[in-house]
Amino acid sequence: MRLELGRVLLFGLGYTGGFIARALQAQGVKVIATRRSAAGKVRGFGGDVLDARLLQDLSDVDAVISCIPPDENGDAAARWLAGLPRQASGHLRWLGYLSATSVYPAGEVSEDTPVRAEDEAGRRRILAEQQWQVLAKRFDCDSAVFRLPAIYGPGRNALMQLAQGRARWIAAAQVRFNRIHVEDIAGIVLAAMARPCKQAVYLPCDELSASQADVLRYAASLSGLALPTAQTLDDPALSPALRRFYQQGEKRIDNRRTREELHWQPCYRDYRQGLDAAWQAGDGRVF
Repeated sequence: MRLELGRVLLFGLGYTGGFIARALQAQGVKVIATRRSAAGKVRGFGGDVLDARLLQDLSDVDAVISCIPPDENGDAAARWLAGLPRQASGHLRWLGYLSATSVYPAGEVSEDTPVRAEDEAGRRRILAEQQWQVLAKRFDCDSAVFRLPAIYGPGRNALMQLAQGRARWIAAAQVRFNRIHVEDIAGIVLAAMARPCKQAVYLPCDELSASQADVLRYAASLSGLALPTAQTLDDPALSPALRRFYQQGEKRIDNRRTREELHWQPCYRDYRQGLDAAWQAGDGRVF
């Protein structure tokens, strides 16, 4: 995979953003990244924080990626770019935005499924997507929106949830959904940058929708850790967000178009492969 982009500004150097940054750096790409608070070479961006270095950084980058969660007004990075004079950002060649499958209703979805959010989180994602797509048209540059399902990977998975006592077993809710390993997110972002096009929308995920109960059972079988006590949907200990998630129903993804357009396949094709790798790396082991 050869990337023609030399410098990238990445908003949101968190869990997923960190994997993307390291994958880009491994390809020889210079990454300038932000967090809520500045630290060394990492710029500060978020809320009332705007690092004075960012405007100079922007003058020398080819692409921008946003990994930050939206607020009620959409994506803060997109709003910042939209407020700059045309000469400050018109040189950009590619824009990428990490969105979520919350833009879709429950059921079987694909890249062609019309967006119809069922909660506030999904509505914020739709607004943020629109902001980035408007920017791409304004700059006349290539762009990609990545609608991500549940994210897991090293240090953030069912093995760690069991080991730390954070796992939730909803006995009556066998809701199946797809997931994506964080390394596969980095992989598809690089694949999209290597095959740039206008206003692309991608739906990266694994190849097996499964319930959280299936995942927890497999993690328990690997680790020997005990499963949590079963809970019901009316349990007051459940967070409102988790209750809404299960009440909305299944969301199964058909992403054949994404795989074909980018010649991409996930390295972790189902949760079992991802958990096997995490267990071998030491996740969930109690010393």
